Amino acid sequence: MLNQLSNKLTLTLLALLLVVGLAYLAMSGWIMERHIHQVHQQLHHNLASNLVTENVIFDGGGISTRGLEQVFQTLMVVNPNIEVYLLDLEGNILSYSAPYRKVKRESVDLGPIRTFIGGEASFPLWGENPRSESGHKVFSAATVESDGIPRGYLYVVLGSDQFDSANAFVIGDTMWRISGSSLFALIGFALVAGAVMFRVLTLRLRRLDRDVQRFEASCADQGIPEVITLPRSTGGPGDEIDRLYSRVAQMTHRLAEQMLTIRKTDIMRRQLVANVSHDLRTPLAALDGYLQTLMLKRESLTEPQRQEYVEIAAKSCHRLIRLVDELFELSRLEATSREARPEPFCLAELASDVLQKFQLQARQERIQLDLQVDPQASHAVAEIGLIERVLENLIANAINHTPRGGKIQLSLSPEGTDRIKIAVHDTGTGIAESDLPFIFDRFYRPDTQSEGRGVGLGLAIVKRIMDLHKSRVIARSKQGKGSSFEFWLPAFSG
Repeated sequence: MLNQLSNKLTLTLLALLLVVGLAYLAMSGWIMERHIHQVHQQLHHNLASNLVTENVIFDGGGISTRGLEQVFQTLMVVNPNIEVYLLDLEGNILSYSAPYRKVKRESVDLGPIRTFIGGEASFPLWGENPRSESGHKVFSAATVESDGIPRGYLYVVLGSDQFDSANAFVIGDTMWRISGSSLFALIGFALVAGAVMFRVLTLRLRRLDRDVQRFEASCADQGIPEVITLPRSTGGPGDEIDRLYSRVAQMTHRLAEQMLTIRKTDIMRRQLVANVSHDLRTPLAALDGYLQTLMLKRESLTEPQRQEYVEIAAKSCHRLIRLVDELFELSRLEATSREARPEPFCLAELASDVLQKFQLQARQERIQLDLQVDPQASHAVAEIGLIERVLENLIANAINHTPRGGKIQLSLSPEGTDRIKIAVHDTGTGIAESDLPFIFDRFYRPDTQSEGRGVGLGLAIVKRIMDLHKSRVIARSKQGKGSSFEFWLPAFSG
């Protein structure tokens, strides 16, 4: 039970209430005792002066024994707890009414006595207790004169040690009966109320703990994480627990998204490994097979056969180099620190140069390459090397999917006053409608893809380059009627 926050808070409250209660009792006892002494001293304020007025303590020959005994007897009758001390002008004790051998001091400090007699005292005023080496008592005091000449002081201690013991017992008993019982009743009530309030206040924390445990369990099950949802809002800004709940909920949402992304990436990685392995295996097998044939049957092969085998091996080698280059290029483009470095350039010249690179291959495949340039769309702002790569990938992709006798058209046209649309259209086999949303995915491989077409890294590179330019590329196609790829660049107005 102690591992629950509400129980710990309740025990802490109990300890605090006990400390406060004990401190209250101690302070109340001290205040009550001080008040009793104050009242006692106030009531007996004139006691010493009355005794001096009504009795002759000093006569012509010195201390009047009879007068002093009369003072002692009077006090014993009135109040046996009062002790009287006769002091000389230096504070030395000359005589006293206390029991024999109980007095521990030979003199008394006259400072409090003179303050008392001077009428400047605020009660309770404490003077030294002759029966103790360090104790103090409330008192009454008066100057004793003889023939108008000060002879000493009458020092009346208001309360003996027995009186103090009885007073302490009464105070303790009264405090316990009056304050103690009510105080502990209040402590009990406060404890119960505090336990209930702590239980209510920590309800949201217990709910958050259950939600976190459920989220942890859902993550351990390797399923879709069950994210934490915020409780119904009370309409206010919320306290620290509400803000904690909100942050934990946001964190679980992010963790769930990241876990799903990691799982998708893991699946895509496995698909990539499988696809790349397949694409690498085909040219490697062809390269190895034809090279082995050349080595084993070199003497029996004719020169045209040897030439054919070498050409096939060279094509397989070129396919391997192209695939590896595309993988490295895409990795560089996807680096988080990679950014486009745009500059103005002549887009029309770049498009013409790219088409010129593919003229020989196009003639061999009997495919017509056509360039259409609007004069208002001749200059753009982008990183020229990356745009060249985009055009090369799109033209190469179009040639690979266009049959003999087909046509590929590259067009540059203005769109508005600040953009240029670049479009590559072919009359090839087209793309299935179900494949269109995924063709720019680097890991996607259509089920109908023919052997030797690779894993679509060319289009993935195109999309990444457009992302770096804060632009986009879209594909439109109907199966059997060709495809169109379009993207946009900022126009150069200088």
